[in-house]
Amino acid sequence: MSMSWRWFLVVSCASLAHSQLPSPSTQAPLAASNTNVDADGLGILRRYALLRQADRDVQDVLHAVEHADAQVWQIGPSHVDVYFERPKKRLDLPIPEVGAIPLNSIDDLYPNIASGKLGSLANSTYHSVYHPLYEIEEFMQEMASAYPNLVDLINLGHTSEAREMLAMRISRGDSELRKSDGTAAKKTGFVITGAQHAREWIATSTALYLAHALVADAAEDFALSSWLDYFVSEPCAMTIPVADSQPLRRPMQDFYVIPVPNPDGYVYTWDSDRLWYKNRQNIGAAETCVGIDMNRNWGYKWKAKSKLPSFSESTNGSYESTDADPCSPWYPGHRPFEAPEVNNIANFITTLPSLKAFVDLRSYGQMREPPFPRIWSGEKF
Repeated sequence: MSMSWRWFLVVSCASLAHSQLPSPSTQAPLAASNTNVDADGLGILRRYALLRQADRDVQDVLHAVEHADAQVWQIGPSHVDVYFERPKKRLDLPIPEVGAIPLNSIDDLYPNIASGKLGSLANSTYHSVYHPLYEIEEFMQEMASAYPNLVDLINLGHTSEAREMLAMRISRGDSELRKSDGTAAKKTGFVITGAQHAREWIATSTALYLAHALVADAAEDFALSSWLDYFVSEPCAMTIPVADSQPLRRPMQDFYVIPVPNPDGYVYTWDSDRLWYKNRQNIGAAETCVGIDMNRNWGYKWKAKSKLPSFSESTNGSYESTDADPCSPWYPGHRPFEAPEVNNIANFITTLPSLKAFVDLRSYGQMREPPFPRIWSGEKF
């Protein structure tokens, strides 16, 4: 499958969220905090400082993580984040722990409050809490009913567990304009996806908030409805140079919002395992584990091997590319586009006229990741 997109961004939701989104206390990056938090029965994520930026330090930590039956979530230039299923566990190393975030229970994240009608963006309480899949689908249906001239629902296909995948097309103007073959008049497409990784709930919440903001009255705070008429961007390395360096006024936009690109995994995080990462696909009769990391199943530069943070006695703890483990959260599948969810989204995107941007929302860090070619070519973003 060949695709040529102008933009493909992976954006951390931490940089998009504001006071009306779910509480940042459950999503904030690990900074200095009370490291004596030891709730019973729930896991905990701990950050350890690397006193020296040396391979030996990282190798020691990886070996200790393996010994503690824990999981490495991130290795940074000066820290390592480690998840423990038992909250009182710690690494048996003389290195400082500089932060900790306990895993919240579903009851803490989903208080018993009425979500009410869709309402205005400013007065809605919907975006103050997380929502299970059925409430998200009700929200999407209500969006289409409340704004029939702006919002259409699109069925993208089905998941491996036969759930429907839905997208919202948010658009203003003549529907025939979207079908036009004339490149000058054709409206530009802008795709936003929520949590490909099932546990990253705030990515889905952010996608829902952005969808609501796109239909909100222009007089409301944080409304983005003017973007349906035009989109203004500052000149940068990704845009065509303009002699006077003035902002570029683009034509009318069609926004396509896919709040839950991984419905099966998302439901599983509510029903069974809050930290589930992959989809829920059966990957083979002989396999004891299920699921594919949707992020790593896209076709561009797909690899059957992974270079992941793990300790190897044979290489004295160094990183190495190994056969992907089907039980790993980062399992890329047997082949690209094997995950039906990824295949559905990819097929849908190829049908969009004049697609200009694909923004994939994530959580955990505060970063903006440009497309692979721009990273490797050293092009400024």
